[in-house]
Parts: sequence; structure tokens; C-alpha cells
Amino acid sequence: MEDSKPNFLPTPGLPVVAVTRPGVLSVADIDIPPFDDITQSASPVEETKMASVAVDVHSKPAGGLAKTAMDLPSKSKTSPFNPTLAYLTFMFVGANSLINWIFVMQTIPFIAHAFLDDQDWNNTLLGSFQAIEVVVQLAMLELGSTHVNVVCLTGVINALAGLLIVPLTLYTSKTVAVWMLHLVCLVLGACSGVYQGSGYAIASMMPRNFVSAVSTGQGLAGMFVFVVVIGASFAIFDVDTAAGTEGIVWTGFTISAILSVLCAASFFVVMRKSWAVSCLERVRAERRAKRDAARACKRNKAQQTPRGGAAESPSVESDGYTRDQSSAQMTMVTMLPPDVQEPRAAEKEEQGREVKATEGTEGPAGPFGVRPWPFVLKAALPWLFMLILHMFISFHLFPKVGPLSWNYENPPKNYLVILFGIFYVAEFIGRSLPDLCTIKGLGFLHLPRRAFVIAELARLLFFIPFVLGYAVSNVPFVNNFYWYCCLIGALSLTQGWLGTLAFYYAVNSVESPTERELTGPMAAIASPFGCVIGLYTAAPY
Repeated sequence: MEDSKPNFLPTPGLPVVAVTRPGVLSVADIDIPPFDDITQSASPVEETKMASVAVDVHSKPAGGLAKTAMDLPSKSKTSPFNPTLAYLTFMFVGANSLINWIFVMQTIPFIAHAFLDDQDWNNTLLGSFQAIEVVVQLAMLELGSTHVNVVCLTGVINALAGLLIVPLTLYTSKTVAVWMLHLVCLVLGACSGVYQGSGYAIASMMPRNFVSAVSTGQGLAGMFVFVVVIGASFAIFDVDTAAGTEGIVWTGFTISAILSVLCAASFFVVMRKSWAVSCLERVRAERRAKRDAARACKRNKAQQTPRGGAAESPSVESDGYTRDQSSAQMTMVTMLPPDVQEPRAAEKEEQGREVKATEGTEGPAGPFGVRPWPFVLKAALPWLFMLILHMFISFHLFPKVGPLSWNYENPPKNYLVILFGIFYVAEFIGRSLPDLCTIKGLGFLHLPRRAFVIAELARLLFFIPFVLGYAVSNVPFVNNFYWYCCLIGALSLTQGWLGTLAFYYAVNSVESPTERELTGPMAAIASPFGCVIGLYTAAPY
């Protein structure tokens, strides 16, 4: 009589499950791939999430094997990864993170001239904008930066705050207007902090890294504001009058509000795509597992004997954590015989290493490759410093030293609008350069790390011509308007190009996507911190 036992062939991509006795399904002795291997082995298009594995002990075939039923999501719930849609979305997020900042920077000189008796509040307003960004990023380090709904709500608040600038500052007394300008800049800075921290972090977690798309979007915002302001100031409004300034401020921040709401809506829709949800859920699961392991570690410490003896067996906590690790991708209902319920020596040793790393007593990675934030900060610190230096150079020189404090020889009409516009157009071009490295012959545009550091240090040479333009007057070459255009163009081109690389190297200074959830806000902290240092050290000019 032929053996009635069915021939089981392993299914590619799924772990093999052993049956130790009829009606009993055991995974205790099976080497199941770790969480990262399971999720990274499939492309975003092919990825399949196993919702549950159930064991039916009552329906057994002749061979005595228990049936298992796996609930798989239907194909209608999955969508293929669209890199173009993702790139445009994160570029839109980057643009929205800075569009109000750029409108404030562009219009503050005209508001001060028309409504504040030429009082120079430019650096304190921009400094408050950047300072609150640092506070927001510090909060995001603790609360996380993958909350899509928070980003969308921020877009609505960003729109409302921009619309309040005109009624709160142009229709009130000078003293109230100054206070209201600072208050609105604080709100706008907080919104920008959420957008940048979440934007860079989430962009680095997607199936492809879209950090450069966020940076390109920030440059696009500058060019867009330049087109709006220069078009309105030359063709529609006279910015030398109070009525013209009021009109251009209303126009700019109304457009900004509309774009902010559209960005929030589009981000909400795209982040609900299956490929985005799977990436975010993976990071959240890793973060939850890290917290669970940390809590287990604390419980183990509490169970130590008064004389400092060995802690009680961490099998309950560690085993619970191990089940959480596997259930991040699949949920299993298992029935194990008593002899396999106790952890083996090798399992105990591995769990001990994981808990120890989670405690932060060593530098190596903890569960899922996640290290405590001090070790992540240590790994990213050199690149965060380069990002701070980059922003310090740019915003120490611009806009306080040049173009606002330069001495000019016969400048044209609306020369400040032109110089600000050159800055944002050239910055946008610079931010786009790293993305061109995929074109044959343009690979050098994505500088390697050593070349990037050398190029960044070379930007210190900009101090010489910028300070000369401030210190000397009536010198035809030094004070020539077109020479100033070249200086602004060179500074802004390197600001965009090297700034994008600085963000890229800072965010990607760690390998784990979960650790990038920390380096994203860290980079977004370093950027405004460098801006604040540059702006306030330029105040004496």
C-alpha cells in the first residue's frame, strides 16, 4: 500500500513550518529569517504581507498533517511602486517646507520700509523662524517623525498662519506689528520644522531614497517665489509704496496658503499607497519592538537579587519580544509541547545580546539594527557638523551682509528683488545638480565624501568679497551691481548643490531605516541651528 502522506514542497519566499506530531505545529526549532530579511527580500511591487497563519487541528488529511490557512491581502489592496509620483510628492513637500520662509525673507525689507519706518527686524525675524525649528526637531526625536496625519495638519496650520501675516502686521500699530510678525514667524517656523523633519525622514524610508527630492523642492520654492515677486513688483505693484507692498504680501501668502493645502492633501493620498504604508509600518514595528525590549530590560533589572546576583530568567519577556519580532510580518498561532517551551541556551544568549545592546551599554546595534540615539548621533555627528557649517556660511553672508548692507554704484530699479531672485534661481539649479549624476558624464556632480568636505571648506573664501562690498564704497569694481550678481549667484549655486549633499550624507550616515528616523530630525535640527548662528552673528554688520 502506497504511503498516503502528501508530498510537501516548500513555497519560495515562505518559511518552512515543521509538524512534530499530529495536530501540533511547531516553529520553535525552525530558523525563521529575521524581520529585515523577510521584508527586504521582495520588491515593493512583489511584497506580500501575511496577515495571519491559523492552525486547524480538527481537519487533518490521511497523513495526519494539520491544515494551515493564510489570510493574504487581495491584489486590489496593493499598488505598484510609482517612483515618479513619489519623487513629485516629496519635491512638493520640500517646496512647502520653505515657501513661507522665502516669502517672509523676500517681503520683510519692503514691509519694514513701508510700515515699520525702515527698522531692521530682518535677522531677528528669520532667527526666530529658525530657532523654533530646532525646538520642533528636538520634540520629533522623542515623538517620531513618521506621523503622516501630523504633516497634513501642519499644512493647514501653515496656510492659516501665512494668511494672518497681512491683517496682523499691516493693519495694526508699529509695536503690535513687530510682535505679531515675530509670533507668526514662530508658527511658520514650527510648521517648517515638521515638514522638514518628517519630509527628510520619510523620504529616506521609501523603497528608493528621495532625500534629494525634498531638497530640490526647497530650491523650487525659491525659484517660484522669485517669479511671483519679480513679476508682481515689475508688472502689477509698486513695492516702493505702502499700497504696492500690501498687494504683493497679500498675493504671495495667498498663493502660499493654496499650495500648502494642496500639498497636505496630496501627501495624505500618496502615503496611503500600499508601498508607502508597508515602509512606514516596518519602521514603526521596529520602533515598537525596541521599546518592548527596553521595557523587558527594565523588568529584568528589577528582578535582580539584593546582593547583585544573576537576574531571573528573562524567558518570559524575551520570548514575548521574540514573538513580537516575528509577528511584525506574520501572526502565528502555535501549540508547542512542554519540552520546547523553555528557551534554549543559544536563544538565551542571543536575547541577552539584544537586551544589552538596547540598554545602550555597547555601540553595536540592538534589535533590528537599532541603536540608542546617542550612538546614532555619534555616527552622524561629522556630517551634521558639515551641515551646520554650510548653513552658517550661507546665512551669515546672505542676506544681511549682501545684498542688504552692500554699498552700490548706481543700482537699477528693484535691485533687491533682482538679487534675491538670483539667489533662489541659482539655489534651485544647485539643488538639482546631484540628481543629474545618473546621466552619463555627469557622475562627478554627486561628490564623494572627501571632495564634498574640501568644497565646503572652500566656501569660506566667499567672506572676502562679501565683506569688501560692505566695508568699502565708491570702488567701481567692488561695488558694481553686476559683480554683486555674480557673487550672489556663486554663493547660492553652492548653497543648493553642497546643501543637498550635506543633507544626503547626514541623513544617510546610518544604514538602518529606523535609525534614519532619528537622523532625519537631527539633520533638520542642524540646518536651522546653523542658520541661527549665521543670522545672529551677522547682526553687527
